[in-house]
Amino acid sequence: MRNLVQPAALLASAAALACGDGTGPSLPPQFSREISFAEFEQAVTQGTIRLEIELEDDLVASEVEIKQADELEEEEELESRVTAIETTAGGGSITLALGGLQVEFTAATKFEAENDNDLTLEEFVARVEAALAAGEEPGVEAERPAPDTPQDPDDATFVATELKLDDESEDDAEIELNVDDDNVAECSTLTVAPAGCLGVLRVLGLSIAIVDGVTELEAEDDGDEGEVDDVDFEGLVSAVDVEEGTLTLADGTLIRIVSDTELDDDSGDDKQLKSLAAVAEALAQGHQVEADGKGVVESTSPRVIVAIEIKLELEDDPDDAPVAS
Repeated sequence: MRNLVQPAALLASAAALACGDGTGPSLPPQFSREISFAEFEQAVTQGTIRLEIELEDDLVASEVEIKQADELEEEEELESRVTAIETTAGGGSITLALGGLQVEFTAATKFEAENDNDLTLEEFVARVEAALAAGEEPGVEAERPAPDTPQDPDDATFVATELKLDDESEDDAEIELNVDDDNVAECSTLTVAPAGCLGVLRVLGLSIAIVDGVTELEAEDDGDEGEVDDVDFEGLVSAVDVEEGTLTLADGTLIRIVSDTELDDDSGDDKQLKSLAAVAEALAQGHQVEADGKGVVESTSPRVIVAIEIKLELEDDPDDAPVAS
């Protein structure tokens, strides 16, 4: 497939999506700050915390972020690629590329397609089986209610109350779980510790290395101006204003892009758009474009969200109507 984003006109608004170039408006108070491994260990010893762990298939964390305390009661999540699926009477399990972790599902599990449409258990299984038979490993997002106390580090059980097919989960894996000091171990517990290993996160029976120079350690920070919570947003783009640096979603939500907005930029993904100009061109060609990310609610009427991070992606086949030649 041809590249959708060309180096000339279609990248004219790339600066609007650049991260921290020193021009244009910036986000409200800083949302996360880098911390040392010592600060991370101290935070874990103080009680239960919510972690967001991003990692590759080799079980080395690329980023570990301590979330705000009010997220402890939110759904725990896994994102990864599916490598196998098995069914039983009224349920079954999927095997993830994430360390071979198995996620169970039942007749009570809610199933969704990439477009958020509901699926039956049978439809979900059929779609996954078809993708696997075609040599693909479909991405999936699994959710469950957060337990009252963090799950034992050696317990690999994860029974999903919701399973959603998710193209975004085809690349890096992600774990969002509640943990405490029982989940942190020494590098000596690994059979072969990677160079620069600082410590190990033990979750769901997996051993995830935290490595100096590889793993970014962060903590969400409310800043000095009072508590500010981030929100997730997702939807089809109905309009774009390149000059103003805004996107309008189908539900009327206005997403504002600022100099500190982080753009999810996967150069190997032909469906991923890298500028607002590219989004405008895609819409003009009749494509559907989805915006997915998180940000801060700037106003509620009208609803305006300042994007902290955003991913812009074609929802249809780019070969059907190429955005640019």
